[in-house]
Amino acid sequence: MSVWSRLSRSLVRKPPLSPPTPKQKPSTITVHGDITRRDEFGWMQRPENEGELEAYLRAETAYALAEMRSTRRLQSRLVREMEQACYADRVPPPVETTNRGYSYYVRPGGHGSGETLYCRRKLPDGSEQVLVDSGKLERDEGLSVRHAAVSPDNRLIACLTNSVHNEAGDESSQLQIYSLPMDGSRVSNIELVDAVDDVINFVWSPTSRDVYYTAINAVLRADRVYVHRIATRSDLEEGPRDLLVYHEPDEQAFLDVSKTKDDTYIAIYSSTLDSNQVHVMPAAIDLFELAKRGKPPPLQLVKARQPGVEYFIDHIKQIAAII
Repeated sequence: MSVWSRLSRSLVRKPPLSPPTPKQKPSTITVHGDITRRDEFGWMQRPENEGELEAYLRAETAYALAEMRSTRRLQSRLVREMEQACYADRVPPPVETTNRGYSYYVRPGGHGSGETLYCRRKLPDGSEQVLVDSGKLERDEGLSVRHAAVSPDNRLIACLTNSVHNEAGDESSQLQIYSLPMDGSRVSNIELVDAVDDVINFVWSPTSRDVYYTAINAVLRADRVYVHRIATRSDLEEGPRDLLVYHEPDEQAFLDVSKTKDDTYIAIYSSTLDSNQVHVMPAAIDLFELAKRGKPPPLQLVKARQPGVEYFIDHIKQIAAII
């Protein structure tokens, strides 16, 4: 084909593509008892329409790729320019939180390394202690850190870790608990004191003796909340160290555990695609002591599940809030 033929073909305008249009299936939704609204696309949230929704999303993606095909080189150039502009030293200062005389924060590691350092310093002007170095943990033990939290008494740090070779893409992690030195020394020699497998999320109890965590079942649904008693040299009591706090039998719901901002209550959220319900109980209560006396966890349901309604709770300075 001659140059002129190729040029003439390139000048022929192709008919514009038509973007895919999602189906509108009007439905009426009533929320909070008296607020009614019309929703043409609510069908996208329903599990029975998953196949139809996936087909539409694939069509939308194909349309976007076709429309943007002529800009692929420009896109690559922009990505390279943005990567070059994103230096580690341009990251904003870390947000600090304080707890019982310490300031905690997370900051990047070396220049452009992509590593994360979990740090603290003793107030008012103590030197920095690196509690967890994600890069060192990956190099030495082949682990990545998904989340880390220090105990209320500042003596322990709990980390959700995954293997960097996790080819199966497991959502659950191992909860590893380390002791921290309290004399201001370097934290390079922290000691692993306890570990729990197959954990999704966790929160500390205000006593620092226990952690509450969510666990998954065979189909990877978070359906149980446990309390775990930390194994330390000063606390080697006989008996189980994991107690079941709550089990969610509804196969459409999944659990999460959290704590109110003032550490007064443990909150267990049971959520579906369009609703939830919350159970609460005093955070400082010793469930292991209750279990010895044959008593169940004192869970209290805030409000029973109602289709189309989601709510969240908190408790600050003796004021309870439901949103």
